[in-house]
Amino acid sequence: MTARQTATLSHYKKLRSYKAKIGFAFGCLERASSTLASSAAEYLFLRPVHYKMNAREKKTLLGGTPLTLYHGTKRLAGWRWGSGPAILLVHGWGSRAAQFSALIERLVGTGHSVIAFDHPAHGASSGSSTTLFECIGALKDINRVYGPFQAVVAHSFGALTAAYMLQEMGDDTKFVAISPLRSARTAVEQFQGFTGIPDPVMNRMQRNLESRFNTPFAAYDFGTLTENFPNESLVVHDRSDWITPYELSAEWVSKASRAELLTTEGLGHQRILSAPNVIDAVVSHIGVPRVDLKTMLLSEFAL
Repeated sequence: MTARQTATLSHYKKLRSYKAKIGFAFGCLERASSTLASSAAEYLFLRPVHYKMNAREKKTLLGGTPLTLYHGTKRLAGWRWGSGPAILLVHGWGSRAAQFSALIERLVGTGHSVIAFDHPAHGASSGSSTTLFECIGALKDINRVYGPFQAVVAHSFGALTAAYMLQEMGDDTKFVAISPLRSARTAVEQFQGFTGIPDPVMNRMQRNLESRFNTPFAAYDFGTLTENFPNESLVVHDRSDWITPYELSAEWVSKASRAELLTTEGLGHQRILSAPNVIDAVVSHIGVPRVDLKTMLLSEFAL
């Protein structure tokens, strides 16, 4: 298990062990001040966990060309590996670009270049908090500067953000969603499941966020993108994933017009990213590098 996997699992286990205490504390705070309770819940909800990189991840970043892009006031840290047609990798919540070390090595070896950025408030990017809306906006900026991409590979929360970013791209961009998060509402439910924060507090927090960004959480649901999702897609999910339910991916693939499902066993939510059979399937789905001289020249110029 990598350092990131251990840190993330430890964080979630710690949250679950304190669930009753956290829930009780927020219940008391809610009775004293509903506004303060929802603000405190939002403070926790929007702050990703940080972890220390292992040796392989550090080596991966050192082998890439550093990239910098600003989204609003936040500096986004990114890297590029290789020099062929570009593949964009999008990490999950509480993670960072280096989580794709094994896949990066394979893709570069097949003649692709790989571009990956840390989400706002993640990894080496600036900020201490972020939102789904901000991460989608950041991906759109990345696409405008460094795209188009032959394929987008995304994990968990990153798969949800990437699915909405893909609406700005052509339908010839292939998509790989690994252990995708179903929706913005799912993220709220998961957070509540870990912390035990009472329903009134979480519901008020969600309403506040929806009002601030003038966008209902229901508008961001991976499951609603089936019929209108034109990109050729591969969804990879493990049956034992306890972070994002496998059944939701199976349902999505059954309704999507251009999607296939790869089911794994015993890999969970994190080990799936470095499993050889998963990497083989992802590389096969992406296919050989498509050489487009105009795209390659523009992409190289963006460096």
